[in-house]
Amino acid sequence: MPTIKTNGATIYYEDTGAGIPIVFAHGGGGNHMSWYQQVPYFSKEYRCITFDQRSFGQSIDESKEFADAFQRDMEELLNGLNIDKAFLVAQSMGGYSCMPFAIRNPERVIKLVMSDTFAGLSSPSVTEAMRKHLAVENTDRQGTHKVFREGNPAGQFLYEQIRGMNPPRIPERDIWDTIESWVSPLEIENSTVPVLYIVGEEDEVVPISVIQEAHKVTPNSSVAVVSEAGHSVYFEKPDIFNYIVDQFFKQ
Repeated sequence: MPTIKTNGATIYYEDTGAGIPIVFAHGGGGNHMSWYQQVPYFSKEYRCITFDQRSFGQSIDESKEFADAFQRDMEELLNGLNIDKAFLVAQSMGGYSCMPFAIRNPERVIKLVMSDTFAGLSSPSVTEAMRKHLAVENTDRQGTHKVFREGNPAGQFLYEQIRGMNPPRIPERDIWDTIESWVSPLEIENSTVPVLYIVGEEDEVVPISVIQEAHKVTPNSSVAVVSEAGHSVYFEKPDIFNYIVDQFFKQ
């Protein structure tokens, strides 16, 4: 089983294809298997690295640092795989791995995709937009859009099965409750890394309003909105997601 030993964790990874590396960082409901619709597409031209974040899938969080260590794990994963520079693709929680690493190590990141996420970015305007969103009562915010859930029951079943492969985290920690993984506005204001925010038009977890605020404070960034999609564009609309990301990489 291919693993990298990082400081406080054993990280499972898979390495597919050849070419310029793309590292895919999954969200809180996923693991390395979440990218099954991206790896076959991108591995024809790129080297695709998928991995389980510590405490997800087959990765072990020995130090129990959870997302506080995601940025460090990203660096040690790249070092262990002898990757000097790569494209990064983050889904939701994966932003904790990719955003801080990209801003603090711009020489190692070609471009960054932030899919349905602002995780890792600390900004008063973004925080306020998220606070307003959470203030609207909704106890059933779904990771996929109802069009997907009702129109693709097999896909929704697979989505839940992948989520169910993750072991319980003891003690359970709030994914948003981290300390070291946030970059400040001061850190990001002079960033030169090109960033693409992708967001589902009906994202109930991190809505367009929040992503637009993140875009405003992120230099060299753009936003792509995908219609009839929720918080998991990569899973719900893979053909559109893959095309948007591929075009961004090749621009």
